[in-house]
Amino acid sequence: MIEFIFTLDYEIYGEGIGRLKECVIRPAQQLLDIFKYYGYPLVVFPEVLEFEKIKEYGSDPDIDQVGLQLQQILNTGNEIGLHLHSWWANANFTCGKWQLDFSLANLCSLPGYKIREIIGKGLDILRRLLGDSQYQPIVFRNGFWIMQPTRVIVEILNEFNLKIDSTLFRGGRIRKYNVDYRPSVSNGYYWKILDDVNKHQDDGLLFEVPIYTELVPFWKMISRFNKRKSMNNDKEVPSERLLKIIGLRAIFGDYFRMKYPRKLDYCFLSLEEILTSLNKLIMLDERTNKDYKPIVLVGHSKNLTDFEKVDRMLEFIRKRNLRIVTFNQILHRLCS
Repeated sequence: MIEFIFTLDYEIYGEGIGRLKECVIRPAQQLLDIFKYYGYPLVVFPEVLEFEKIKEYGSDPDIDQVGLQLQQILNTGNEIGLHLHSWWANANFTCGKWQLDFSLANLCSLPGYKIREIIGKGLDILRRLLGDSQYQPIVFRNGFWIMQPTRVIVEILNEFNLKIDSTLFRGGRIRKYNVDYRPSVSNGYYWKILDDVNKHQDDGLLFEVPIYTELVPFWKMISRFNKRKSMNNDKEVPSERLLKIIGLRAIFGDYFRMKYPRKLDYCFLSLEEILTSLNKLIMLDERTNKDYKPIVLVGHSKNLTDFEKVDRMLEFIRKRNLRIVTFNQILHRLCS
């Protein structure tokens, strides 16, 4: 059985570039309108630390609209998860630019007390934005796709009553942060984690429901990188500064392999690429229907431009009587 989970990372650019109206509020609303038309739910991951800092420094006049929109999202049958870019925790806004602390970029490698502090702060901010002091998300996604080292952050997420992580993309590698998800390629569609996000453990405290990937020739990732630049006009994304932070050698080392795990990203992939992947999954499911297959797609509000593509994708799914669900809706299946 196959079910799709469409996720949206709700955020401006990673180094603080972009206005909320153009990068977050307007594209998110257009996407939500399409999902509402088809009667499908969306899972939204607001990056709450940046919103708190934007509010603190008054750097964007539309900051109050973020909370209102998130409340609307939650109250109309969608799900909201916890998403953190830890490098915003100590951010300062000076001379019209954000100064971010990238020494905190790998949340998982920080001391336990610091991880607990940042996650707890993130939950407090999320609840304030939603106007609900009791709101309890069940799903987490970390920034920069980092979920290694694993054990301490999983224990702390469990303390805060989170049940699912959806950070890992199977087969991925991020050398800059010593992240290696290649051992996960042979895993199923979800597993329990504790010591290593790549490995199932019967005594795991969280479920890993990974972002779906497909192994493709590396040159297809080059075309994606070029598309990323063209979608953002004259902005370099990643920018020159962010490339220096991440490391050019590490980036090219991550991408240039014979096969690269391409995420099922509805912002960057063409309609043809998406439908080809969906058809492959449908055919696979016809052969192995007894296995439960939650398929996580990913997109970012800042990269949403082609809404006709999204519309046609959802039309394709509806015509085939396929289901789009939330993490809340599948938790019982994972536990059974």
